[in-house]
Amino acid sequence: MRRRTFLKLAAALTAATGWSRRATASESGLHVVVVGTGPAGFSAALELIERGVAVTLLEANEQLGGKVKGWTEPLNDTEVDVEHGVHGFAEGYVHFTDLLERYGLGEVLFEPPSSEAGVRFPGKKMGFRLGQRSRDLVRFSKQRARDLGYTRFTRDYLRGRKWVKNLTRESARAALGGRSVADFYASGEAPLTRYRLMPRVSALSLYFVEPEQLDAGMFAISERWNGVKVRWMRGNPGPLIWTPLAAAFTEQGGTLRTSAAVERLLVGEDGRVTGVELGTSGGEPVLIGPPSAWTATDTPFGRVLVGQNNGVPTAFSARCTHAGCPVAPSPAGFACPCHGGTYSHEGAVTGGPPKAPLPAVKVEVTEEGWLLHPPRTLERVEADAVVLAVGPEAFAKLASPLLPSAAGLKACQHSVARFWFDRDVAPNDEMAVLIGDYRHSSNGFLLHRSQDASRAWAEQTGGSVIEIQAFKDIPETLSNEALLEGIEADVREIWPELAEAKLLKHTLARGREFTWFYPGWHEHAPTVDTGVPGLFAAGDFLLVSRDCEFMERSVMTGRMAANHILTSAGLPTAPILPPVGLEARHP
Repeated sequence: MRRRTFLKLAAALTAATGWSRRATASESGLHVVVVGTGPAGFSAALELIERGVAVTLLEANEQLGGKVKGWTEPLNDTEVDVEHGVHGFAEGYVHFTDLLERYGLGEVLFEPPSSEAGVRFPGKKMGFRLGQRSRDLVRFSKQRARDLGYTRFTRDYLRGRKWVKNLTRESARAALGGRSVADFYASGEAPLTRYRLMPRVSALSLYFVEPEQLDAGMFAISERWNGVKVRWMRGNPGPLIWTPLAAAFTEQGGTLRTSAAVERLLVGEDGRVTGVELGTSGGEPVLIGPPSAWTATDTPFGRVLVGQNNGVPTAFSARCTHAGCPVAPSPAGFACPCHGGTYSHEGAVTGGPPKAPLPAVKVEVTEEGWLLHPPRTLERVEADAVVLAVGPEAFAKLASPLLPSAAGLKACQHSVARFWFDRDVAPNDEMAVLIGDYRHSSNGFLLHRSQDASRAWAEQTGGSVIEIQAFKDIPETLSNEALLEGIEADVREIWPELAEAKLLKHTLARGREFTWFYPGWHEHAPTVDTGVPGLFAAGDFLLVSRDCEFMERSVMTGRMAANHILTSAGLPTAPILPPVGLEARHP
């Protein structure tokens, strides 16, 4: 962001809210550490920095954006975008929209064309615009309802919509929380609703797990909140969102550090969180037998790659420097199975998105074997308060010593594949599809119809860019090669015109970063004010009293966490915006 643009934004903020950053900066004297640079982290950090609070924003990986990160990879003589598959933004994303518009980024999202979405089952193809009915969709819905035992479609569907409208988060959790979606639907108690018509497709599309693995209370309240109008992102969220927001944050005096992993929270004698500790805590050396080839070894201080490099015993951290994924030996060195990063046997980056080499681990050769010395790179960052805006498993690791119930938070595996073909699909095909009854695929996106850079590449080459989110029947032991082969077979069947198309490039982002709302998850979920002095939480897995899900809950809870800190300091707080009316979502 240019300084002139930032100064205009700062002046507009001052005029709109009546507070002056310069005045509050000298009054607050506060320093807050925000951990995580996804939507929740940036939301909290910007609200605080705008009101004069000193903020250090920490990110464990190279990339900003958390689950909504994006990066580029080479394809022939150009760079192409790769992401984690977050493209659509429901009309209920009022706080996320406000965050973008405050920093002049509102045009990142756009209203879709008339041919927006569809549903694909083998042998069936239905297109529609979200919020509008199509004849095929109505016929399909009526047939599905009959198959499920609902004898009077119009009456039953109207009753189902009334049931959805009358739900509250508390009533849904009390009646259905702890039960799986599959159990609730099998009981015969469930009314006829949109989600009921396609429970498996809906569960996999929205929450990335099967109905047997999803909390029924969460699923029901999601249908109340998750509207039918959706806007789409124009491209790679890295340069479109996170780079300008990071620039705005640092322009206002914020400190942003990447590749800064938090090892633990600092706690004072009075039980108050007083900061964080970065790096690794070390521990005792680990003795191993000399390996005959490069291998990955688990140690108390993390997974380590161990082998000989030109006859010299050598070891590296097995954590990819791009996004922290596990790195494994490969014929040419080491490879990350999630985002395509590759390294040489010297630990240097040889391909893919990583920028930093693998950290070396000291090896001492003794008569008993090889002694691996744990790294000791601790650094204390003290603060008046800490906002944990990380994923559920990272939150569980850091917070569970203080909040034992948080140990039950979980993430589910995700797989996002992207394909570049040398030809296009049919001109009237929808740019987003829900996919049912194919081998692995759950959602599909024609990115060359919705994203600017992909559209430009397709116009130049005559090709297509297709992304598939795959969450079905994917054992963690399934190799990346086998998974990509299965997804590609789905793509060529879903779009038959690609049956003989040449595949120019494919990528696979695979990991465990999305929240798993398993039956009973809420028993382990924290609130924004964790109850631990000095510790606040932000993210999509928090308990909140109002209807909002996914990224909207992340951004809103980030703002709420900032407000708790601002209130304690007597500083102006950020407004919590009214939700979009239910009538607009369920006319």
